[in-house]
Amino acid sequence: MPFSLSSLTSRRYKYEPLDPRKKEIRVIRVSAEGPGKNAGYVPVVTGVRGLVQIVSLDAKDIGYTAISYTWERNARMKKLPIGVGKQTLDVSESVYDMLMHFVGHTHSGALWIDQICINQKDSKEKASQVRIMDQIYKKAFRTRIWLGFPGEDSDLALGLVEQADKHIFQRVLGADIPSGTATRSQSRLQSVGQTVVDPRDTRPWRALRALLCRQWWTRTWIIQEAWLSKPAACLVMCGLSSMHLRQFANLHTWFMQELENHHLLPSYIRHVFRGIPFMEFISRQTGIFLGLEKLELVPLMHYINNAGCGCPRDRIFALLSLCAEKYQQNIEIDYDSTDRVIFLRVFPYLIRTAGLAAIQLGKLRKTQNFGLPTWVPDLGTEFSSGQWFQHFVDTFPWAREKYPRLSNAKIPDGSNPWRADGGPAEWKGYAYPQWQMPQKDVPGEFDIRFSEDYEVLACLGIAFDTVELVEPASLYSRKDIDAAVQAVQDFDIDIGRKGIEKLTRFALSYNVNPYPDKRSAVLLTLVANRVGPDRKTPRPQEVVRMANGQDGPEKVGAWFQETSLKCNERTFVITKMGYFGLAPPNARAGDLIVVLGTAHVPFVLRRQDERYFQFVGDSYVYGISEGEIFGWAKANGRAIEEFWLR
Repeated sequence: MPFSLSSLTSRRYKYEPLDPRKKEIRVIRVSAEGPGKNAGYVPVVTGVRGLVQIVSLDAKDIGYTAISYTWERNARMKKLPIGVGKQTLDVSESVYDMLMHFVGHTHSGALWIDQICINQKDSKEKASQVRIMDQIYKKAFRTRIWLGFPGEDSDLALGLVEQADKHIFQRVLGADIPSGTATRSQSRLQSVGQTVVDPRDTRPWRALRALLCRQWWTRTWIIQEAWLSKPAACLVMCGLSSMHLRQFANLHTWFMQELENHHLLPSYIRHVFRGIPFMEFISRQTGIFLGLEKLELVPLMHYINNAGCGCPRDRIFALLSLCAEKYQQNIEIDYDSTDRVIFLRVFPYLIRTAGLAAIQLGKLRKTQNFGLPTWVPDLGTEFSSGQWFQHFVDTFPWAREKYPRLSNAKIPDGSNPWRADGGPAEWKGYAYPQWQMPQKDVPGEFDIRFSEDYEVLACLGIAFDTVELVEPASLYSRKDIDAAVQAVQDFDIDIGRKGIEKLTRFALSYNVNPYPDKRSAVLLTLVANRVGPDRKTPRPQEVVRMANGQDGPEKVGAWFQETSLKCNERTFVITKMGYFGLAPPNARAGDLIVVLGTAHVPFVLRRQDERYFQFVGDSYVYGISEGEIFGWAKANGRAIEEFWLR
């Protein structure tokens, strides 16, 4: 009679404790429960049974496989028999089915699966295991990334990736050149593009997009899981098919950086990698993060700001293994305290260490702030895509000095950062007021202060102007911009300009004007004064020509795309003195625009009373985002002030 789980009178499996001093972990060996053979993708076995063992990471030849997969929220649970008795462990249905697949089709050996190998009900053990997560993945013999079972032409998608990788790195570069090299021949790349990118064959590209839309690609935890695994032994699995993760990264690197005119391709090709921060991160192992064994936490959080995470605090904890030792020493991994306690403990340290870039994390529209002060970011379970400042050098303009290796790296998204506060040299030449907030002992290099209960953040800055007009919600929506971009792709430039013309008329209606050319100022504001892959600062006449389509549909299409990105979840504002800016969506008339020390863009604050302000969000203001604030302040007799945010 075949085995049936329902026939068991089971009891819950009792975990044996782990010894953190010995760096102990658990692994599980899984075997088929009942007779059967493989049939296609479905293993004909009636069940699986696991044997849990405790091993030390310090032991030699542990020989386990780490599994990277997707945790499901509110997942249906199944009982996994453990050992030879009637003990069972509750696991998600997807994990159970994955184990059935491994048993039915592969020789799995010892596996490390966090849902099983970590006692999820023991917060102390969970914290101690997260602390050694880097070693768990580094010591694994291999890492298997489980995307799930085949579907939506996933085999076509994997075939496309394999074909592209073959053409790019064997036919073009030659077998003697390793994958990931930055040396390419543009003419030969064009011939590869004609082979790999065939706009007439839509199915492989649509299949690849469907595969990349699977939830695994957007998880925060996968960053360290993939980064720390052995590159040659990190396999992506979809049913019975598998390939190296680096093959996906190779295609992404080539597609995003080298393929000419990709913004004019059909949308099903152009958007194939959209919204996948992990892919961009892995692709840059030989670029922006070249030679950096340990990273800075705040730039890393900015870089993957739209990754998903089921637990807000894990947006921090999931990245600690990748970061410098100082973060691991000063940030306690804690699953007992509330989110409010965790964030009030962590963010003062991050601000003192990284400056005010730390409060630009999280959502522009706060939805769950756990009763925290407004300067504490809303990390939530999903980040907003409306943040501009997700790239390493954008967030830390001094990164090139701190990390000389970056000087020779190709960094297309961070070569020309904003610097509203002018940098440390400007502030040294200015008279500082006497601090009213007492100094609290928080580690870090920046002189930013906090109240005794951490509820109030005090920082120095210069008040610039107040918001006078905010665009009507219907005047310049994301829909307008997307329609404009599509119109340009269809070579209908006149239709594509309609949204811009509406906004220009709105801006020109205000009778105070600090700009020599008001129309070009509007256009430069819409792209935050940065265009192109190298983020160059355009000349006014150049951006007018681009917007008007005088340089052809290719340039105007690129310009509309820049506008779409910069204006996403932003609202166009005009200050009392007539300056144009892009502000958070909840900005309103009367809000104060300030430039604070260590902040590379202006901030929007809202006065609560005579002493305190709310933090509304970051902004771009054309005319004061490149360090002009000090010349303006001296000319207008404006002094540095102390601002208290709560």
